[in-house]
Amino acid sequence: AMKMEVPVLALDRGAVKETVGKGGLIFNEADFPYVVELMAELYSNAVLKSDLIKSGQERFQELSLENTEKIFLEAIENLWRKK
Repeated sequence: AMKMEVPVLALDRGAVKETVGKGGLIFNEADFPYVVELMAELYSNAVLKSDLIKSGQERFQELSLENTEKIFLEAIENLWRKK
């Protein structure tokens, strides 16, 4: 969803909150009337929608393969230097 510029609404289970970060709206209970309210707010609030899309794109880039590879290689290099 973040890659496709779609605002994220997600139930907080597993590592969802950590994965989504500031790239979406997280809710704690499977309260579907509440979720519908969130969806209606996104539909009617262009600023909120735009902000979530922007944050989602930033989070997508943070989690990209290229960025993850860079972070991993830096960690390995730091470990290697400590030897």
